[in-house]
This record gives sequence, C-alpha cells and structure tokens, in this order.
Amino acid sequence: MKDGLTCREAIKRAILELGGGPVTAEELFNKVRSMGEWSNDTIWQHLMWLVVNLSPAYRHWPNAPERFLFLREDGKYEHYDPEKHGIYSNGLRIRIHPDEECNRILERYIELMTKLKTYIIKLFTMKPISVAEVSTEYQDKTGVYIFFSDGQVEYIGSTNNLYRRLKHDLWGSLGQQQQLHVFGRKILREHGNVDEARSYLRSLKLKVIETEDLETARVLEQVLIYLLKPRYNNYGSRTT
Repeated sequence: MKDGLTCREAIKRAILELGGGPVTAEELFNKVRSMGEWSNDTIWQHLMWLVVNLSPAYRHWPNAPERFLFLREDGKYEHYDPEKHGIYSNGLRIRIHPDEECNRILERYIELMTKLKTYIIKLFTMKPISVAEVSTEYQDKTGVYIFFSDGQVEYIGSTNNLYRRLKHDLWGSLGQQQQLHVFGRKILREHGNVDEARSYLRSLKLKVIETEDLETARVLEQVLIYLLKPRYNNYGSRTT
C-alpha cells in the first residue's frame, strides 16, 4: 500500500488518470505497479475481479465490492460507464442503457448492426463475377451490388430485383435513349460513347449480396457507401 491506497483504489485512480481508457492490460498494470508494492498476482487478480462484464470473475470473487472496469472486445480496458456500456448483472449485460426508450432503440440498433456485420463479412469472402455473368437466379431477388476494380469501389446500389436492375436497367439499356440506371448515365457521360462505356462496365468486378428484404438492402447500401466511398456514388458525378 502506498499513500494509504489499496490495490483496488490504485487501479481506479490509474484508469482515471489514463483518461478512462481504452488502455491495454499491460499499460494499466504498469501504472498500478508504480503506485504500490503489491505482488504481480495481486494486481492481475484485481484486474480480473474488478471487470463488470467478466462473468467468471463473479463466480470466483462473488462478494467483490464495486466493479468499475469494462473489458472491450479488443482486450483493452475502459472505466465502466453504464450509459456507454450498458447495465450488467453477474457479468452479463441485461440492459444497454438506463433509459427504457433509449434501451429499446439501442437493442434494435445492435440487432441491425449484427445483421449487417454478417453481410459485410460475406462481401469480403465471396468470389466476384462480371455483369455479363448475372443470371436469372437473381430474378426477383432483393439485395445490394458492388462494382469495383483493382481495389477501388466504383459503384454501390440496392434493388428488389437484382437481375432486372443489373441485366436490363444497366447493361441492357446502356446507350439507349432512356438509360434507366444512374450508374449507366454517369459512365456514358464520362466515356463519351456506348462502346467505351460498355467495355469499362464489362471490365469491372461485381459482388452481389442477397438480403432478406428491401429495407435491409437500402440500409446496407448506405452503410457500404459510407465505409467504402465509391467514386460514382458521390454528388451525382465521378470523383477523383
């Protein structure tokens, strides 16, 4: 004990002096180690039983006083904040936020983000095709499509009929008086003639993600546009 501090008190002071986190376990340990003469095992044990979202710690140290550390998915520590991290009981989150209405909204948000995460993982694991390879298996299928080339995302769209949107509205009507797809209109303006626009479109790689409904497809589309910054989705014209 140094300056009258217990190990628990030293950890609380340390995490606050470190800005509330996020900090690695080693950073927090070294900070606490400089504040007293506790053994390494004592400090590491405290760094476990003071965690609010570590269920085994509640079983091993059931009568521990206030737990004020939050352990993130990346293994870093933060000072526990109920409004940020949620409400926990025995290491398990029972509510996301103290306010009931906010809690319901956040629960729906987390459910949606979990769903979108699955689609995004699928995007990066699936094999690409070309627009010419879009088959009738996508007829009446809802989803999102991503055109890209050499690591650069070119265009992202969503639709309730992937086959019609890609094969008819984009590829089939390219160069016609009424170009039905905004992406088609943009590449025609840039390339100047149908042959060059069609050659460019044929050269692009394409990934198609089917979704359960159009609402999910539209949300996924906007999230991917925000994350991937496709060149042709910006302000109605291609950006450099």
